[in-house]
Amino acid sequence: MYQRQAFKNGKLAEDRVDLLRKINFKLDVSSRKGRKSTSEASSSPAPAAEKPDREEYLSDLWDKSYNELVEYKEKFGNCKIPVNYTANPSLGAWAFAQRMAYKKDKLSEERVEKLTEIGFALGEKK
Repeated sequence: MYQRQAFKNGKLAEDRVDLLRKINFKLDVSSRKGRKSTSEASSSPAPAAEKPDREEYLSDLWDKSYNELVEYKEKFGNCKIPVNYTANPSLGAWAFAQRMAYKKDKLSEERVEKLTEIGFALGEKK
C-alpha cells in the first residue's frame, strides 16, 4: 500500500507519519482538480515541519543499519548477511551497498574501521 493511501485510510502508523512529515512528504495531496486537500479544509493549519539535515539523516540511517548488523552478528556469530536476507531485506541490501561503496573507494575510513572491527568482510578494492 502506498503511503498516501494508507494515510488517507487511517492505516499509516503515527511514527511513520512523523518521519514522513520531517522530510516534508505531503500526505494529504488531492489527485482531483478543484478538490481541497485535507490541510486546506481543516480550520487549523498544520505545524511547519523542520527541514531535516540530509547528512545527519543519512548518518543516522547508516548508524541504524550498522546497529542491526551488530545484532545480526550477536545472533548468528558472523557478519555474512545474504543479499536476500528475508528476515530483514534492507539489511542484506545495505551490507551489499557497503561492499560496493568500499570497492569504489567511497566508504569513509571511519566506517571501514567500524565494519572491520566487528568482522564484516568488505572484499578487495578495484
